Amino acid sequence: MPEEHEKSVSWLLPTSTPTVTEALAEVRQVLEGLDSTEPKHMNETFYVHAYESLDVVVRRLLDALETAGIDRRLAEGIELVMPELIESLRRLLGDKLVAYIASVEATSTVAHWADPANSQSPSADVAARLIAAHHAAALLSKRDSAAVTQAWFQGRNPRLDDKAPARCLREHELAEVAPRLLAAARAFAAAP
Repeated sequence: MPEEHEKSVSWLLPTSTPTVTEALAEVRQVLEGLDSTEPKHMNETFYVHAYESLDVVVRRLLDALETAGIDRRLAEGIELVMPELIESLRRLLGDKLVAYIASVEATSTVAHWADPANSQSPSADVAARLIAAHHAAALLSKRDSAAVTQAWFQGRNPRLDDKAPARCLREHELAEVAPRLLAAARAFAAAP
């Protein structure tokens, strides 16, 4: 965590290191809270908060694992939340589409973010957009192939003012587009 970010949230962080069991319970609690959020409440603030909340609980889990004597190199494997999400998104949408949503020119940037050995991550805004994209892609992939999911992200969608979901994610305010994007994805996934 960058030092200035660490200071800004330091009052939120408990001063004692939890046990591994307590830290895992914190991770589960955050994930359950995120999963239970209704689409109408999934705005830009939600996605930024989700990213920051996951960052805090995963770091606490890493501290608990280290305190428990588990090798730090193994514990850092848990810190793959964002790289794993990006790698999953790459499998679902492909590098070019993920790069487009993230507003980066080179697909190598996306591959770099997906590398757990890399210390760079996308900005909080881009991460929030990728989390929203992953939510929608995961919904669609439960029913359809990666090719159909990719086509859905690139095709015009009447629920998004006849714009492609990927374009909306890239160009519009996340607070405005994320709930509509997820509603459109749910409607498509539920269609016979």
